[in-house]
Amino acid sequence: MHCDDLRNISHMQLNLTSNLRIISHIMKRKPPEPDTLSRRERQIMDALLQLASASARDIWEKSPDQPTYSTARKLLSVLEKKGHVKHRRNGKNYIYSSTKPRAKMAETAL
Repeated sequence: MHCDDLRNISHMQLNLTSNLRIISHIMKRKPPEPDTLSRRERQIMDALLQLASASARDIWEKSPDQPTYSTARKLLSVLEKKGHVKHRRNGKNYIYSSTKPRAKMAETAL
C-alpha cells in the first residue's frame, strides 16, 4: 500500500467515527411528549382555540408576542404531528382546527 492510500483510509475511519458519534447523539434524544407544549405552541393553540378554525395567517395575527409568520406555520406543523391540530384544504390555504375540545386542552395545561 502507498502512503496516500493509508492516509485516505485513516481519514475515512475518522469520518466514520465522527458520523457514528453524531448518529448516537441524535438517537439518544427523546422526542417531545405529545401533551407537552412549549410557550410558543401554547400561544398558537390559545389563538386557534379562540378562533375555532382558521388559516395560519389568522392564527398568526391573533397570537400575542407574534413570532414570524413562517415560525407560526412551523409551530402549526409541529402541533399537528403531536396530534393537537388538524387541517383541511380550502383552495390554496389550510384551515386549522384543534383535535381536542377547549376543556380538554385546559386539563392538559394543568
